[in-house]
Amino acid sequence: MLGRALERVLKMPRPEILDLGSRCGESLVYLAGRGARVTVGEIDPPLPHPIGRSAPRGDPAPLLPPIRIEAPETRFNLVLLWEWIDFIPPDRLAEVGGAVARRLNQGGLVLLLSRSVRTTGADERPRRYRVTSDRDVRPEPVAGPALTRYLHPTREIERAFAPLSLLGIHLQRSQIREVLLEHATARVDGENGEPAIAPVDLGHSPSPTLPARHSPTPSQAAMSWRRPVQRP
Repeated sequence: MLGRALERVLKMPRPEILDLGSRCGESLVYLAGRGARVTVGEIDPPLPHPIGRSAPRGDPAPLLPPIRIEAPETRFNLVLLWEWIDFIPPDRLAEVGGAVARRLNQGGLVLLLSRSVRTTGADERPRRYRVTSDRDVRPEPVAGPALTRYLHPTREIERAFAPLSLLGIHLQRSQIREVLLEHATARVDGENGEPAIAPVDLGHSPSPTLPARHSPTPSQAAMSWRRPVQRP
């Protein structure tokens, strides 16, 4: 699915890619060499909403921090969410879907990887992905604390990314689903004719099958990479 996404995006004159995963220098160099401007962002796994706990009488229910995505206020042609979707609690998937959709241009794509079967260990660490060609993507372990990994049915992922439509899904031998989504649905125009989507707090507080790919984890500050292009 990464090959399909890059084939489409890299035909654009100045493609913008947001990589929400652990920074991999080799991947950034490869994508920049293909003419893309790559921004490295960070997503903080949110806490699930408390279950079965009520606030003391007269006190408001506790508020959880909003989904936090560290990335510039820019619209992208492709968002690489990688495995991070599996580390988002089910009751907060829609927040992530809305946050990512707000970062997309009309016709923009989202690539995510999600486990399709439950495994023995509930806690894991998202991997980073080394991209060396459109068809060669290799997962690599990343040091850090273990996080809770959830199992999300495909229909729940589609529902969470409701502003987007499913463009393709591919099941790897490892039982990892590659899901490609597209922002092709009509939206209500906002100010200055810009497409508007329901506001989400950002940075603040079975379809066609194609080749398989893999995923990464968080970085620190958002940063952009671009290889200078000499023009005649």
